[in-house]
Amino acid sequence: MTVLAQNKIEIAEAFGRAAMNYDRHAEFQRDVVERLLDYLPDDLSGIKALDVGSGTGYFAEKLLQRGAEVTCLDISSAMLSQAEQRLGASAQYCLADAESIPFDDNDFDLVVSSLAVQWCDDLTKPLIEMQRVCAFGGRVLFSTLAEGSLFELKQAWRCIDDYQHVNTFFIRKADKICASSIEY
Repeated sequence: MTVLAQNKIEIAEAFGRAAMNYDRHAEFQRDVVERLLDYLPDDLSGIKALDVGSGTGYFAEKLLQRGAEVTCLDISSAMLSQAEQRLGASAQYCLADAESIPFDDNDFDLVVSSLAVQWCDDLTKPLIEMQRVCAFGGRVLFSTLAEGSLFELKQAWRCIDDYQHVNTFFIRKADKICASSIEY
């Protein structure tokens, strides 16, 4: 097994362990979703949406409330179970990696991802996949963390020990990605 594959397993397991209590501590994540929603129309009727890294389904729930047909995709089966408890049969569910989305090209009108792609080793892979499954004229909307994110949390942990408790979220190709047009 490669180091990258092992990292994916560890990430899925970590989120799996957190799944039951995740929503209790996800205020920041909810705030980010609310900001992303500002970029979308209130009426998403007839829109087929994919939520990449859907976690417990908070973003998906908001999209459903606006009328979208939603598919939740996550690498953690426990997170998808939480999403299914939240959303029931009103959404579809897919256990998969954001770097290898198992849908056809141009399959969705809207592809969203909130605070998930930073867990990928190469940010270009999930973004290329998200663009691939997004229909011509559709939208890809995402948020991520970058180098310097969560600085205060890192500082607090340094007072306790030298172990790295917070992911660095270093995005090597951020300038190139931001300069290119993903939306078409």
